[in-house]
Amino acid sequence: MKRIIVILTAPVFLFTILLLSLWYIAIPEVFLEDILVNKAEERGLSLSLHDLSKGRPFKIKITAAEVGVKGKKILSLQKIELSTNPLRFLLKRMLIKMSASFASGFIDLEIVGNWESIVANCRLSKISVQEIDYLKVQGITGKGELYGNVSYTGKESLVNVLIQNAELKNLFVHNFFLPLELFDTIKGVAIIKRREITLSSVTFEGKNIFARIKGGINRGIAKLTIEIMPEPEFTKMDQLALLKQYEVSSGFYSIPVNKKIF
Repeated sequence: MKRIIVILTAPVFLFTILLLSLWYIAIPEVFLEDILVNKAEERGLSLSLHDLSKGRPFKIKITAAEVGVKGKKILSLQKIELSTNPLRFLLKRMLIKMSASFASGFIDLEIVGNWESIVANCRLSKISVQEIDYLKVQGITGKGELYGNVSYTGKESLVNVLIQNAELKNLFVHNFFLPLELFDTIKGVAIIKRREITLSSVTFEGKNIFARIKGGINRGIAKLTIEIMPEPEFTKMDQLALLKQYEVSSGFYSIPVNKKIF
């Protein structure tokens, strides 16, 4: 009986030893770094990694990473950990987990699937708005705490975000004005298909004032309509004076936006 058990378990034991040997000896860190950088470049992104190292079996640690598009930094991550299980690849399945620090908050990512399709889910928590590089590039500054979830089904991505305790500065860009200081809560739902983003619901809430954004972004060009609706009790009408040209009717402003944003 013992002989049978040894015969049955020996291949598994040898295979495990082989995988561990490959991980610790045959696969250098620079090889793993090249794979990640090349995959990013295939998608039009630049990726800079700092201090990539191998941890316990099939776990990668990266001290910091920067992602850019067309020479502009759009994302900075710290304390990144990636893990997977190579046995799943033999079964034509995939399970990759990643956690990272971002803008004083946290990102948790899980990718599940097979060689033909994948499903991914990304959770954002306690992200500091003032530390998001992409928003700075767009001229959006101020404070706020962002929470969100991004799910990818293989065909499209569904994005849900919430910004609480917002203290954003008014936006002035190329003769465009948006009174962000009036709003303390921002909620958004969007659908992403390839290079097209459809805004299903984006709302801004403040004291006795409400706003929403309609439209979408196609190949980096935003074609949007921003509607601002102060209530009768709203007491800061002077802050809407710069929007007078967009006043469609009393208490209703409609602002068209046609702008390249990335």
